[in-house]
Amino acid sequence: TKDEANGTVKEKIVNYYIFDNREAECDKNLNHDYFRYSREYPRIMEKKDQYFDLPIPPAKEQFFKMDVNDGAFYDALKNSLSRGNNHAYNYVIIAYGSDMENLDFADKICAKLVEWELNERTKVFVKIRDGILSQEVVKPQYENKKKFIVFGNEDAIVYDVKQIVNEQHEKMAKNKHLTYIFAQYPDDSITVNIDKDNTIEYKGSLKTEYLLKEANKQWYEKWEQVQRDSNVYACLSIRSKLHLLGFDFVNGEGEDASKEFIAKYQQGDPIVYTDKEAVMGLKEVDYGDCNFTRGTVRNNFAMQEHQRWNAYHICCGYLPATIEETLLCDKQKLISIRKHRNILTYDGLIEYANYLSIQHGNSYANNDVIKYDYQIMDDLPWLASKI
Repeated sequence: TKDEANGTVKEKIVNYYIFDNREAECDKNLNHDYFRYSREYPRIMEKKDQYFDLPIPPAKEQFFKMDVNDGAFYDALKNSLSRGNNHAYNYVIIAYGSDMENLDFADKICAKLVEWELNERTKVFVKIRDGILSQEVVKPQYENKKKFIVFGNEDAIVYDVKQIVNEQHEKMAKNKHLTYIFAQYPDDSITVNIDKDNTIEYKGSLKTEYLLKEANKQWYEKWEQVQRDSNVYACLSIRSKLHLLGFDFVNGEGEDASKEFIAKYQQGDPIVYTDKEAVMGLKEVDYGDCNFTRGTVRNNFAMQEHQRWNAYHICCGYLPATIEETLLCDKQKLISIRKHRNILTYDGLIEYANYLSIQHGNSYANNDVIKYDYQIMDDLPWLASKI
């Protein structure tokens, strides 16, 4: 949401209302990881001087132990939905029973939303597992009439081997990882320590070959699954950003609007390129001293990307590392105990880079990590073209 006082954006907490006829807050499958941050947050705040600036929990949850057939359920649901200002929006997700139970209930909820005059600011999602029912009955009769959106088609997401082994977002995520690795080594050469007495210098095409191997090694051998999935979710988030500027992906058809997109995206904050190629035809971006322009589309998207990244790691049960842990522990060691040094606010990331610059005696830009939040949209035409 926009802070009118200084023209910047600030995080807005999501409200979750969970209706179940069981004690859903005690469901460890649902909550074991997700609530770790919320549980620890008060204790962390008691020692907040040991941390850089930390994000608040990303959501507020309210649980209702209630049967959907109970008349009080509709009152509780109605009171939970936001009428708010013009930017308020609601999502209702129905996934509690069989396909026919879910379908019947979604139909009832949609009728209620019209009655409550909330249908224009609420979207209903309903889980239908059966692919034939979903494609041949539900979509033509309901989704095409804009009543609700179907998800959970097991024929497409569980049993389609071709879809699984050729997953496009995972291909994009691997390429995103490549751009991240190459951005970490902007110099013309890399010196690699073989052992305490020997080093090897890689230049030109040898540097590219070495980084490609290193990126693959990290992806397949060194990384935890949570790190790979983090990149996949980053790529899944791209489409919503495209929609905000009036664009969308196409599968090799239609007019290429990438130049038009970049023109809109970089307005007021132009992307600066070097004369080097980063990797496989990708132009290298010069992030300079990383003094980014607040309030531009580029900056807002970067801030949103970091908030999404925070939320993802919090949902996976990760906690922020202390300042001391940031200095003493390497990244993979922290990940093994479900901690991360960058679960911070945007301003916390600035504190982090300033602090490390002083500790290591080098430049702010050397320790900045905000540029990696810019990367995914800066490199989007290249990323999209690869799939």
